[in-house]
Amino acid sequence: MIQGSGGDDWYQMDIKNDSFVHFTSKERIPEILKSNMLMFHPPYEKFGTDAVNAVSLTYGEVLSGVQTTHIKGEVGAIWFKTNTIPYRGYVEEVIWNQNVPFTQVKEITKEKAVSMINASPEKIDEMANVIYQSYEDFGIMHKSLDKS
Repeated sequence: MIQGSGGDDWYQMDIKNDSFVHFTSKERIPEILKSNMLMFHPPYEKFGTDAVNAVSLTYGEVLSGVQTTHIKGEVGAIWFKTNTIPYRGYVEEVIWNQNVPFTQVKEITKEKAVSMINASPEKIDEMANVIYQSYEDFGIMHKSLDKS
């Protein structure tokens, strides 16, 4: 994770170096695992915002008022990795505006998910933004900026 320059509260993060926890109802987990993705427009009623949301295991924080209070039924969770670049990351949630296919995934308990989030190694300001790309993309972007 690289902090932005000039004292800004933003960070750059390589998607390959992060993993995520997604809270959902336990009854939906088998369908999510079968589809091997979190769907932007799933075939069932969504809880919460019109986005795909998860919590970073690099810098995330447990904020149950954001992450689990909207879920109907018994709460479960999945752990996953993806190569799909999110719109933006915040300490309480990472947001995608598209389907999020998994490169790795497994079902975990709500308690395990909370424990994993609490063990996140990076602590960032609650107002900070995290911008995801691959470090290779950042290198290309910075080279093109240097030429202008």
